[in-house]
Amino acid sequence: MLKKYKVIGLLISAPFMLMGCNSDKKSEVDNSFIGVWQKTAYGEVLDISKDTISRYAYNQHSCIKTHTLPRNNGLPPEISALSRTNSDMLIVTYQNELSSNQFSKTLSLPTSCKTPINTTDHISATQTFEYFWHTFNDYYAFFELREVDWQAQYDQFKPLITDTMDDEALFTIMSTMVEPLQDGHVFLSAEQFEFSGAKPSPLLDAIQGLARASLRTGQELDESDVISSLIASHQSITSTYITPASLRALPETKEMKTFIWGKTTDNIGILTINNMANFAAIENAHDAEQLTALQVQLDVIMQDLAETDALIVDIRINTGGSDKLALAIAGRFATQDILAFNKQAINKSGLGTPVQALVKQHSAPYNKPVYLLTSQITTSAAEIFTMAMRQFSHVTQVGEETSGEFSDVLSFTLPNGWEMGLSNEVYRNAQGENFERVGISPHINVSAFNTYEMDSHHFASYDYVLNHLGKQSYLPLEPHEFTAQVNEIMAEYHLPGLSAAIIHEGATVFSSGFGVQDLNNTAVSADTPFFLASVSKVLVGATLAQALDKKHISLDEKIAPLLPFPLYVPNNQANEISFRHLITHTSSIIDNPPIFNCTYYVLDSQVSLYNLMTEEDLCPPQVDADLPEFFRQYLSDEGTFNTPQNYSQQYDYSVGEVHIYSNIATNLAAYALAKKLDTPFTELSQRYVFTPLNMHNTYWGLDTPSSDVAKRLYLDPITMQPAVYPNYRSITYADGSVISTANDLTYFLKAAMNKGKVDGKQVFSRNMVNQMLSSQTETPTRSRDIGYFWQLDGDIIHHNGADPGVLTYLIGDTRTQNGIILLSNGDINVDMHEEAMEEIKTLALRLAYTYQP
Repeated sequence: MLKKYKVIGLLISAPFMLMGCNSDKKSEVDNSFIGVWQKTAYGEVLDISKDTISRYAYNQHSCIKTHTLPRNNGLPPEISALSRTNSDMLIVTYQNELSSNQFSKTLSLPTSCKTPINTTDHISATQTFEYFWHTFNDYYAFFELREVDWQAQYDQFKPLITDTMDDEALFTIMSTMVEPLQDGHVFLSAEQFEFSGAKPSPLLDAIQGLARASLRTGQELDESDVISSLIASHQSITSTYITPASLRALPETKEMKTFIWGKTTDNIGILTINNMANFAAIENAHDAEQLTALQVQLDVIMQDLAETDALIVDIRINTGGSDKLALAIAGRFATQDILAFNKQAINKSGLGTPVQALVKQHSAPYNKPVYLLTSQITTSAAEIFTMAMRQFSHVTQVGEETSGEFSDVLSFTLPNGWEMGLSNEVYRNAQGENFERVGISPHINVSAFNTYEMDSHHFASYDYVLNHLGKQSYLPLEPHEFTAQVNEIMAEYHLPGLSAAIIHEGATVFSSGFGVQDLNNTAVSADTPFFLASVSKVLVGATLAQALDKKHISLDEKIAPLLPFPLYVPNNQANEISFRHLITHTSSIIDNPPIFNCTYYVLDSQVSLYNLMTEEDLCPPQVDADLPEFFRQYLSDEGTFNTPQNYSQQYDYSVGEVHIYSNIATNLAAYALAKKLDTPFTELSQRYVFTPLNMHNTYWGLDTPSSDVAKRLYLDPITMQPAVYPNYRSITYADGSVISTANDLTYFLKAAMNKGKVDGKQVFSRNMVNQMLSSQTETPTRSRDIGYFWQLDGDIIHHNGADPGVLTYLIGDTRTQNGIILLSNGDINVDMHEEAMEEIKTLALRLAYTYQP
């Protein structure tokens, strides 16, 4: 966390980590400070004598003498001031710190500090464990709130501690003990190991999901690379809302900006604040220097934004810093004096000194409407900022609840040299409310983060505010402009054919064809049938959701008993796989490319399509198209195709532990349902989905396609002219073999967006659609959530598809009832075809959101 550690943490780590010296020290020792002074509820004691200041970090069980500082006829350089408010209170101000620390007089050192641990001796695992447990026991404030029985943790894990155990084993036990707290201000740090206890959130899950999703290609990405990419995307998208002439950012020389600000074309201000810590240009600046730099920057920023009509303040990825710096920013919006918060350390060891934080009315505050955007990783000092801003009547919080981690981090050094931190303080707002764990809920709930935003280059929260203010979040686009620009893109990128349908506020407002569907230059229309590739999966999902709604299956029903062959999964996990695992790509069954690529074959000859197109002999020349036999060979212990590479266990992930997109698992879901109901899956889809929706031009393309179906085309790499793929299919048909039209798919998308209703008629039950579009796993995925194969990103439901000669998009917004359907016979193997579809998708979304009758 970026939030400033309390002084105790600075003292413990490498001595004091404080800079500078005090030129105003008294020239002789002030004997009135002599005595023992305790910072109650913080585990810190100062023993001041005429010659030294000794500091102890302690709990009821044990104590460590962390520093002995010479007074040298005055104060040590680490302390800028000592003062007395009365005979029983000592105020300690450490060098370059903005806050002071209050100590109360006590008669003697705590009992545990009379025989402190000698850290120069050998330190056993038992000593370290006891100090760790007792420190949390004495000072952690939220065991009850976070529903952790700390004594039970001791009883469970203490018997596992031995003085012969290695560091990794000890670290694992200790981090496991505090993990259930899900408190981002809890940490444990060793030379080779790190633990931070942040609770799950959509962004953190997506980082993990994106990193692991790449296992589909055989390599897990480093999460730090994913974070860097997401931050870069976040900053880039922010900039697209701001006019180039007004766009500014600080620091100018660093990739990660603290501030990004400017104005939209409609004169709405945008101010992104990414941390509450890094404002000074110099490295390792202390708090006073940071505050000075911040005030200078705020003068410029607020002047630039002064004449805007309203202001978006974005702290969605702000994980904190300094309370005082956060309140300095809040002060620029202070139309009146406010109480920002009360805080007090409250724990088993006692009650700390209560602290009040005030924000004074500013002489020239920004007093127009302010929309404060928060997320579930808006943390710590950023939450303090939110708490303060909520006291102003012109501020509206939009997005998601904040993280719920308010306390400053109380840090200790363990006897073996490891560092640990915990939360010991309770913060309350001016109304006396405590938001620890639950976070501060917004006035208006809007998705604050999803990976679809990175693809679409739009923020749902920005778009909500702009639309609320009557401003455009998308550049307006007329249908004739859309048509002209699509034709230009297709010509430039050699995209052969496209069928498009646009839905605005629940009504189809545009449907048309572009280009050609074959080499005879037959024009495409909105009724031209196209193969859907992986968009077929959401139709598979709808079929399964209907079966569940009709109580034919249970989502958690195990599939192994339904199969006509003995299912094999490593580590004896075959009996764990359920329909839920299959629809969320968490079954551990994955696509092994050397085998999966060989499932594609030419229909009339059963020759391997892969061999034909690559001119290599990597697959058997003739493909056995029998699906049950393929499953038997791929998924049974004795199968010819069965290898460890067919399963995520090769990466040490078991059933339900990792999301890896899987075509074969999709087919297994369809096959298991067909076996369960003793009905071909193609018939179930027709009965449950296509017929109720009047999708008369939608069917499974398992045989030679009729002549009206768009031919699947590719570009000849030599002539750059279009050529036709032979009629092909895959053994595993359910992952991508539906044929449909743009017009037919509007019925399906409308039903999905509108709780099962199409043109006022309830086609699917509300319960069925709610189930289909609800998150079905807690395992991190590359999208925010996953339903019945649907990718779910806040209000956005979507899936795309790609196959040889097929590129498709299906995107819907359940809040606005806007959506797009794009079907093309462009080729997955032609980069410029994919680029064309991306550009057309952007145009289609503009038309969907800005259509004017």
